[in-house]
Amino acid sequence: MIPAGRRVLFVCTGNICRSPAAEAIARGLASSHGLVGWTFDSAGTYPGHAGEEAQPHSRALCARLGFPITHRARGLRKTDGAQFDLLIGLAQEHVRQLKGHFPEQAGKVSLMRDWDPASVGLDVEDPTASPTPRMKRWARCSPPPPPPPPPPPPPPPPSPRATWGQLRSPL
Repeated sequence: MIPAGRRVLFVCTGNICRSPAAEAIARGLASSHGLVGWTFDSAGTYPGHAGEEAQPHSRALCARLGFPITHRARGLRKTDGAQFDLLIGLAQEHVRQLKGHFPEQAGKVSLMRDWDPASVGLDVEDPTASPTPRMKRWARCSPPPPPPPPPPPPPPPPSPRATWGQLRSPL
């Protein structure tokens, strides 16, 4: 059973691409699955982008998935270690930095892809280095779009009278 009321912080480098996308997707999935009391936020280990919007390719991908990004970048705060129940780094370097910033909270720190048994130990690649190919890989990892609606039912068969009427001679 999933516990109620957890606070989750996703962390990447600049907080303008990976972590705001993770935040938006987690928030959307939690809402769609009825998880009550969960809060999600994101931050960067580099505070130089504070106040900026997420990168356009991240916003576009999340919007396409139905999880719009409304976040503005921020750096890690001294209080983040105590404020959040889970501190999730998007890459191994972020995990090392989180454990260094919050040694007393090291048990709360994990790597994002460690939550998927098939991806343990792997980083979420930084798509800002080469946005198009990496964002395409991100898109392949995202849930598929819903299936198209079923086709309309076939029309009912003609009534027996209409068929008889078609067979009658005009004489």
